[in-house]
Amino acid sequence: MFDIVFKNGKVVDGTGNPWYRADVGIRGNYIQSIRPEINEDAYSTIDISDLYISPGFIDTHSHSDLMLLKESQRPEKIRQGVTTEVLGQDGTAPAPVPGTHKAFWKDYNKGLNGKLESDWPFSTMGEYLNALEGQTNTNVLSLVPHGALRLQTVGLDNREATSEELNSMSNLLAKSMEEGGIGLSTGLIYTPCTFAPTIELKRLCSTVSRKGGIFVVHMRNEGSWIFKALSEVIEVGKETGVPVHISHLGAQSKKVWGKGDRIVETILEAREEGVDATCDQYPYTAGSTLLSALIPPWVFEKHSENLREALKDQDTREKILDFLEEHTVEEWDSHFHRVGADNIYISSVSSEANKQLQGRPLPEAAEMRNEGIFETVLNILIEEDMEASMVVFLCQEEDVETIMKSKFQMFCTDGLLGGFPHPRVYGSFPRVLRKYVQEEEVLELEQAIRKMTSLPANRLSLSTRGIVKEGFRADLTIFDINEVNDRATYEEPAKFPTGIRHVLVNGNFVVKDEQPTDSKPGKVIKIRNP
Repeated sequence: MFDIVFKNGKVVDGTGNPWYRADVGIRGNYIQSIRPEINEDAYSTIDISDLYISPGFIDTHSHSDLMLLKESQRPEKIRQGVTTEVLGQDGTAPAPVPGTHKAFWKDYNKGLNGKLESDWPFSTMGEYLNALEGQTNTNVLSLVPHGALRLQTVGLDNREATSEELNSMSNLLAKSMEEGGIGLSTGLIYTPCTFAPTIELKRLCSTVSRKGGIFVVHMRNEGSWIFKALSEVIEVGKETGVPVHISHLGAQSKKVWGKGDRIVETILEAREEGVDATCDQYPYTAGSTLLSALIPPWVFEKHSENLREALKDQDTREKILDFLEEHTVEEWDSHFHRVGADNIYISSVSSEANKQLQGRPLPEAAEMRNEGIFETVLNILIEEDMEASMVVFLCQEEDVETIMKSKFQMFCTDGLLGGFPHPRVYGSFPRVLRKYVQEEEVLELEQAIRKMTSLPANRLSLSTRGIVKEGFRADLTIFDINEVNDRATYEEPAKFPTGIRHVLVNGNFVVKDEQPTDSKPGKVIKIRNP
């Protein structure tokens, strides 16, 4: 007897093969049977005629890390059809906790990954993953954050690590992977990862390669110097043999707009030379990150432990303002150089006093406050205790589509939960199905589903997920292609999509008839437990 039988569905199985009509029978956590007709009894039989049934979508770049502990029933991902999330991104994640800089690490994490009202009930990767077990409606995996490794050993110094420090970092990385981390992430524009030279990345990635993991990298530059940054990560992959996965790839500066084809060619050439390189991408022309990314790197180097106080200090403040007014792109490829202040929007703040600024372009926010643009950035960071984010219109649609069509690309949200978010938090995967499959015909349906399911499952070594296949986990998304619509916009970002009818995680409904359930069937997936 089956637990659930879906009748008359159009199975788009995730492999890229054409859809076919079949019944799908679920027993326990697994897909038990796929046949033209299933007549056996089931506790629940659901007719899904004219609906597509696919593997659950895999979000390869998620920032739900602490929000899942704070509010495990958050529906943003499951209502998109997401059944698996990859945490620990950009070199910044909750665990392992660098004991010598715990206060800084907690403060720094809250901008990207959320915050807990109480003290963190974990310190190691193993303890963090144990805390997630049984608490989530999605499956979760976590990368080991480079930032924590460097803080624990080198601290906040802008210098090369010593041989002894490299050994310590490698040992902590190996231990964290043995406890379940699936690889290493770094964010080479974020403190303290930005201080690490290429040789440090190679040393750490040698450990990752030996342990069978993956290297996920927010490159040192995604704008004016993107090709130099690509060369660095390709070199790391070539010399260490580590699988390289580039986060949120895009031509993110006016200087490289129209060069999406060259970016793709660079990665294809690396693959021909034996580098196992892939990327993910959010399906929007705008990105989102911490508002503090508008602060020059040297400020973090000198004042990371007391950044908020430094921004209030008159002498330091004047130096920062002078630098922002006068710096060249050679000194720092800031967002002001990449796309200009008009393309930078305040997206999320925590205080009621500044809520009126959410969704406003930076020049308008400055005018509302009767301040200069750079003063507004510093003052908001002070007033929000650094807990503020921004949306930046970085890319051209032509380049987004060029990268999207490449064989090695897959999809992600890269969304910061809470506040006034980027619409990708609510709409990334439905947007692909509506805009890029139905309307623009950039991708065929089967190709798009492959990029959401089996391709990332293969990248993450998930041996029983990502395909609608007998014996595989029953992570399933059932949708009406004619009704799928990502309703979230930049003006009204917190809108749920339509058309994602049912979502199952490990054989349990987490969305039924487009409404979330109270079920928390998600599993913590570790590197040795696919």
